[in-house]
Amino acid sequence: MINKNTGEFIGWTGLQFVTESINSHKNFYDLGYRLLKKFWGQGFATESAFASIDYVFNKIGGI
Repeated sequence: MINKNTGEFIGWTGLQFVTESINSHKNFYDLGYRLLKKFWGQGFATESAFASIDYVFNKIGGI
């Protein structure tokens, strides 16, 4: 992730479709993120999560 206002690197975010069984669940989307500590508590992870949910349901047809 890059801060649009400053161009500064914030961290990583990703959405992965998991096909193997994990804790008795299979074929699901896993959302993950790793942010630099100085960006914690500023809503970047939440914004990423909402954008990922929107993408899954409105761009690729849900789960």
